[in-house]
Amino acid sequence: FSFSYLPPPSIPLTVLPADKLITHENSVMVQGEIKDAHIKQISVNGQAISVANHKFSQEVSLMLGKNTILVQGLDNKGKVLREKKIRVLRLIKFNDVADDYWSRGAIEQLGTLNIMPGYNDGNFQPEKLVPRVDYLMSLLNIGKIPPATELTPYPFRDIQPTEKIAPYVKAGHDKKMVKGYPDKTFRPWKLLNRVEGALMTVRFSQIKLSDVLERPYLDVPARYWAIKEITAAKEHSMLQFALEYLYPRKELPRAELASMIAYVPMVRLQIDDLMSFDIGY
Repeated sequence: FSFSYLPPPSIPLTVLPADKLITHENSVMVQGEIKDAHIKQISVNGQAISVANHKFSQEVSLMLGKNTILVQGLDNKGKVLREKKIRVLRLIKFNDVADDYWSRGAIEQLGTLNIMPGYNDGNFQPEKLVPRVDYLMSLLNIGKIPPATELTPYPFRDIQPTEKIAPYVKAGHDKKMVKGYPDKTFRPWKLLNRVEGALMTVRFSQIKLSDVLERPYLDVPARYWAIKEITAAKEHSMLQFALEYLYPRKELPRAELASMIAYVPMVRLQIDDLMSFDIGY
């Protein structure tokens, strides 16, 4: 017997860019070539595109998040002969977050989902420190937890019930996200530190606490008051910025908060949906 060579089949319609594109650009150039004589027209997302010498190109605007570009080859009567679907994910890009920045992925994902947006000047300010009340209000917003309507008795003596932040802090207290300090203060404008961020995030996530068999970090003693919450946060990948040492009282910049929020279970589901090309296109 003998083998006979079969040439590869010709592709009737070639289109670029390739499917499953991830980009930061606000538009993409769709271009292609027709190799099927029966195809007389091209449409991109329902819009007729001019064809010259069997080639075509068209710029397509992209919205933040998921985009579907449908390229169709039609005959003279408008019957679809060939079609190609291009799935494009556009992520937000911040001016001050470099491509090699350690938490760029979480920052861009949260920014795209508007869970942790940037500023009007196009920056994210990853090194900016965050007051306790600002982070609490961010978590309330993520969980769609409304401000409290019943403010008396008020749990913290350093916040007046008439203050603008009072209903939000009371909601956080009612949901057991914050307990305040032993002197019955909340200290809303104090800058958030790592252990406080871990506490709020674990409580908000309603993660079940377990007995701790070994110290999670070298600077967290076995009898440390928040060791269970710190261990839970570490086990749920919320403290990826800490290696052998946590430095519990170190203040938290926005970049570290982004990497923490990205692993809140309800947020993680949204990120997984955003990054999946199998749904939403």
